[in-house]
Amino acid sequence: MKTVSVQTRMCRRVAGVGGLALAILACLASVRPAHAQAVSSSVSPSGVIELALGNSHVVSHPVVIRRVSIANPEVADAVPVSAQEIVVNGKQSGTTTLLLWDNSGSRRMYQVHVSPDVDALEADIAEMFPEDSVAVVSSGSTVIISGRASQALVSEQVEAIAKGFLGENAPIVNNISVPDPGQVLLQVRFAEVTRNAIEKAGINIFKIGDDF
Repeated sequence: MKTVSVQTRMCRRVAGVGGLALAILACLASVRPAHAQAVSSSVSPSGVIELALGNSHVVSHPVVIRRVSIANPEVADAVPVSAQEIVVNGKQSGTTTLLLWDNSGSRRMYQVHVSPDVDALEADIAEMFPEDSVAVVSSGSTVIISGRASQALVSEQVEAIAKGFLGENAPIVNNISVPDPGQVLLQVRFAEVTRNAIEKAGINIFKIGDDF
């Protein structure tokens, strides 16, 4: 038994009353609303693009791209390199929105997050201070430096390197722990007292040996 759609039954009914031409118009009218609704609902968020400052990311699109818009060009720019590819370049720490329109009438949206290149900064610090343990992470546009340094001067030098790498006005939090100066002095004095005691003990033993 054949199943007849609602549109087909309506077309047959109209054809019986007003002829074939009227039936065709009725059928077209019944199809157009569904098509219009499909086009208007084609907006779809496509994800998040995570970028390190100064790096790039390629966005590939399945359909030919017709237009590109980026909300804040100071944070990132979008450069078309082919009909279906966009290169996004991170220019400044922050967040912005990338919109793509294509020839099918659809639109896609991306959130672009640009953060400092903390991996490269951490590698440079490790190369300069191999005896110290320093970690670098980012939280938004803020860079947090943590770990242990052998002395306060190392902590100050690491912070200066970070400012030179990220910019003088970059928000940097220095959480590097350094030995307390009083504790270091106490350890030095304790070492000196221990050494003196050992030397005296050696001298006494030598003298006792002479007496015998």
